[in-house]
Amino acid sequence: MGPGALLALALAAQTGPPPARGVLLELDSDGRAGSLSLRASDFQVHVFRFDPQTRIEREQRSVDASALRPGDLLEVTCRQECGASLPLAGAVRVLSPASGSRAAARLPPWPRPDLGEWFPRGRLILAGVVTRREANRLDLRLRNRGECVVLLREDTRWLADGLLVDAAALPLHTHVFIRAGRTPEGEIEAFQVVWGRILRVP
Repeated sequence: MGPGALLALALAAQTGPPPARGVLLELDSDGRAGSLSLRASDFQVHVFRFDPQTRIEREQRSVDASALRPGDLLEVTCRQECGASLPLAGAVRVLSPASGSRAAARLPPWPRPDLGEWFPRGRLILAGVVTRREANRLDLRLRNRGECVVLLREDTRWLADGLLVDAAALPLHTHVFIRAGRTPEGEIEAFQVVWGRILRVP
């Protein structure tokens, strides 16, 4: 077999986008399918779906999604799926567990809050359906967690399909992902609300 044929075979074997790496922030699962969000080294949050065909590995063994822990350093390989609103994971591999200092050593720490920075703060990632919207709050229905009230800030950012929009562009009954934090009183407040065809890995 000539060099040209070998190159063609190598190119044909490359299916799907390159894998993404990041620290697991949140896992939303019903046991067989769900979604997970990662914080990459550039602090970008990526959200992936997974289903029963997604292979999940921890310590080189196949495990259920319930074996994943926030803080795990993951590598996610996507499957090609046309028309999907979020990337569908073909494989999820734990590179470094959350326990100990190894996972923290792979990525720089989260930046300290700065009231002057343009990028939204917040360590919480919420995923749910908007059931009510008011000027100062959103009501979300979370999977297997009931209702949740999220306060809105004057500087809350709204992104639809990756583009900055006004709050009025968010329809009710839309599935959203919210980067949030807690107020001194312990209430949840939103720094960023995103929905649509978002956060796809290049």
